[in-house]
Amino acid sequence: ATTKLDAALGDAGEAAGLLIRSNIVDQLFAKHKEVEERQAALALEERRVAELRAAVEAQGEDLRARRAEFEAEHDLIKRHESITAGRVKLNVGGEKSIETSVETLASASLFFRALFSGAWKKEEGEVFVDRDPKYFEVLLTFLRSRDGDALREYVPLS
Repeated sequence: ATTKLDAALGDAGEAAGLLIRSNIVDQLFAKHKEVEERQAALALEERRVAELRAAVEAQGEDLRARRAEFEAEHDLIKRHESITAGRVKLNVGGEKSIETSVETLASASLFFRALFSGAWKKEEGEVFVDRDPKYFEVLLTFLRSRDGDALREYVPLS
């Protein structure tokens, strides 16, 4: 009876061992399937990341191009401001409007140097100069050229 019992226990042990091995194999297959699903999900995410990276790069290129356009336009505006910042419109004698550079006037006259230094607050627009426009134009021509010959036709030489 012990041999039969031992044989029965041995068969039961083998069956239990097979059952345990079968359970382990099932778990391995389940884990393998889970790993494959995660790898597929990861591959999908990597594709999405690559697409997003490409979209961001394209937007970056667009922004760089737009920034270059903006900076070029900004440079043009700054250049224009620097050119026109040195200009002034004069209302001479209430009759004539003359435009000239601040440098032309400030280089020859302490009055204009002080006026355009920022020490005086001047109104926007034209600066009124209470002088005869006919003679002021001659003076301005001389200041622009610094040539005494510009005055010869207006000033008689003795």
